Amino acid sequence: MSVQWLADYLGAENLVILDAGVPALPGLAKAGYLTGHIPGAVFADIAGLVADPGGELGLTRPSIERFETVAALVGVLPSSTVIVYDNADSQFAAYLWWLFRSFGFDQVAVLDGGLAKWRLEDRATEAGEVSPGLGRVTAIERPAFWADRDECARIASGAADGVLVTSPAAGRIIDPSTHAFVSRTALVQEFGPRVASTTSRLVINDEGIGAAASALALTLAGHTDIAILGGLG
Repeated sequence: MSVQWLADYLGAENLVILDAGVPALPGLAKAGYLTGHIPGAVFADIAGLVADPGGELGLTRPSIERFETVAALVGVLPSSTVIVYDNADSQFAAYLWWLFRSFGFDQVAVLDGGLAKWRLEDRATEAGEVSPGLGRVTAIERPAFWADRDECARIASGAADGVLVTSPAAGRIIDPSTHAFVSRTALVQEFGPRVASTTSRLVINDEGIGAAASALALTLAGHTDIAILGGLG
């Protein structure tokens, strides 16, 4: 979703804006949000949602019950349109986008360029915390959004149809001057001719937070059958 679209619809009924901050910086994610965020944005505690017992922020998949609880706490309703953003090249926003879609909620989009692009365009921010109303979400699991190592092994051996994809560095899919995703043509080139020419299932073969950004980039490049590694937290 473009910054201009969000600016045009800011304050609209049923619009929920979620600020994912920069959860890779322990203790600073919410501090950054409190200092300045897009007006009306609610802080989304990704670290709490992931609930990684090892203390490292990987791409852990929460249970359906935990997802419903957290989505309700940030004010999401079945009628909501959810826009997610961060201040970290959209990787954490993409993680939230992927989670919502993997649990059956499709009215969700990533703000292209995030908070950095919003500020580059001299758009207003506000400080302090926004308290959301209590939401309600009934999730529907979509197992096809997730892969496990057994599926990756079967694809690698030729026993299953699909293509394994390695996540590129964020700097290869994000324009450093705007913080937005590069063009569709550039995305296609980045992932290579084998990915560009296939209609097979694409499995992003890593569990880092960047896997969700790669899934978003592949979606922007026109692919629809995508999965990422992720176990239940």
